[in-house]
Amino acid sequence: MCLGAAQGTEYLHYNRCMHRDLAARNCLITQDKVVKISDFGLSRMGTHYQIRTAMRLPIKWLAPETITTFYFSLKTDVFSFGVVVYEIFSDGAEPWEGKTNAEVKVHVRGRFSITNGEFLTLPDCVPEALRTFIDERVFVKDPAERADMTEVVKAFEQQVASCSSPTAETGWWRRERKKHNTDTEEKTGHFRLRNFLRCF
Repeated sequence: MCLGAAQGTEYLHYNRCMHRDLAARNCLITQDKVVKISDFGLSRMGTHYQIRTAMRLPIKWLAPETITTFYFSLKTDVFSFGVVVYEIFSDGAEPWEGKTNAEVKVHVRGRFSITNGEFLTLPDCVPEALRTFIDERVFVKDPAERADMTEVVKAFEQQVASCSSPTAETGWWRRERKKHNTDTEEKTGHFRLRNFLRCF
């Protein structure tokens, strides 16, 4: 599920679409166990966006820079994806369980530190290589030092390849892109993009 969600998000980013509401609740699974990213109500075309007026946001899934400055970018989606991984491996547990949104804001603004164990702790069932990658490359305060979704996909593909279970199909959209040679730059509305994304 994590790999499928990562590939879907990578595809969105390739098409310059910020989801802005990545969460396990928005990752649907088909009968064939294919992950489809849903709920594009907050999505925006482009690589960055800043809110000028207050609005309701999924605080517990947001990156530090979004909580402090209301700034969104492709890298804020990457941080939110890390929270999705936490949810999946925690059997759907809500991030920051027991804390209010106000408490989360104060915590992230003033005390964000992975090394001191002051953020989400991934459960023991997470493979060590993925745990290290997420801690060091995803749950990072500075977005400039954060991985992009292509790096995230590669990390999960490597983990899947190292398992004894059958390897999931990877990189399908890259093959489709080469096959159809679609000019995505002409797609200016996220609703049009949703149709192009095959209901991710």
